[in-house]
Amino acid sequence: MTTSTHSSQTSAPIAAVVLQIGGAVAIALGLIDFLAVAVPFDFANRGWVIDTTRQLIDRGIVPAMGVSLLFWGFWIEIKSGVSRSWRRGVGVATLAFSALMGLLFLVMAPTHLLSVRAEAQSTLAAITRQSREAEKQIDTPEFKNSLQRQQQVFREQMQFLLQDDARFNEFINSPQFDERQKEFMRRLKANPADLETVIRQRVNDFPLQLLARIRSRRQELETRARTTALRLGVQTGTSGIALSVAYLAIAWLGLGGSGGRSAPRRRRSA
Repeated sequence: MTTSTHSSQTSAPIAAVVLQIGGAVAIALGLIDFLAVAVPFDFANRGWVIDTTRQLIDRGIVPAMGVSLLFWGFWIEIKSGVSRSWRRGVGVATLAFSALMGLLFLVMAPTHLLSVRAEAQSTLAAITRQSREAEKQIDTPEFKNSLQRQQQVFREQMQFLLQDDARFNEFINSPQFDERQKEFMRRLKANPADLETVIRQRVNDFPLQLLARIRSRRQELETRARTTALRLGVQTGTSGIALSVAYLAIAWLGLGGSGGRSAPRRRRSA
């Protein structure tokens, strides 16, 4: 039984050292990763702010795990009766680091939300501006002239097809065209005068169809922009707040626990 107890007491400090090393490495790697993401700084660039805050918040769990491992190692040593002169200083420094990280994420979360909101508003404004410019193009003389040229090409192609029986039969027998298109050509073949009616209808309908497509595309882009902004804001913002609470809770509990233990010792020594 004595040998088993001695072995257990010996393994405890070894496990504590392993946890402390793992925690220190995790904190160091997290800080290096933070610098690699943030440098070079470009706070005036909204895109940089959104991307950087998102990446920093995504990586924020690594230093938190490092802090937890470090204090877990300290706790094991304390329970095992191992005393180290540097442990208190490192512990206070780690708690200060945790508090600093908590404040950092507390600032980053709303910063990310505000930046995403501003970027979404800018994107929506750009979509609206481009859509209105496209709608205005429909009423310009250039667009109308282009439409007339296209209709003239269509007229010539249809007349050529209707007047050439060989090509007409080739079209009717081709598997590339559906039955609706073939039936349309049969009606024109039977009544060639209807071609001008079809062309006039196309001239009248095409601007309306184009306008409907422009507005449909605008609605699709606006919906996509709002959905993306909501997803990025909620996901990253919530994660940032959760990390902030975690870091600040570690700092508060650690500093409060230290204060709570030191007060009774002063009363006993008195």
